[in-house]
Amino acid sequence: MKYVITWTAREGGSAGQNEEATQRALELFGKWTPESNLQIHQLVGGLDARTGVCVCETDDPHAIVLTTAYFAPFFSYTVMPVMDVQQTVESIQAATARRG
Repeated sequence: MKYVITWTAREGGSAGQNEEATQRALELFGKWTPESNLQIHQLVGGLDARTGVCVCETDDPHAIVLTTAYFAPFFSYTVMPVMDVQQTVESIQAATARRG
């Protein structure tokens, strides 16, 4: 299954605390490797230096939890299961036909 994961940096501390959290997150990111059963198609960061998006694929949702939990103290996540648009269109067409 494919997923789109978005994140936003957690903030709320003082400027110094946020700086320390940023340094720690960068340190952890430098040590991080994706789970072996998690294929990352795209990993991009927002130009605001606070947000990002990952498009990935796995048959094991546990890989998603392991990844988001690793960085959870630093980021808030939204995880959305997705399909290729052609598959989505076909499903919508089939549902529409059933209603007809």
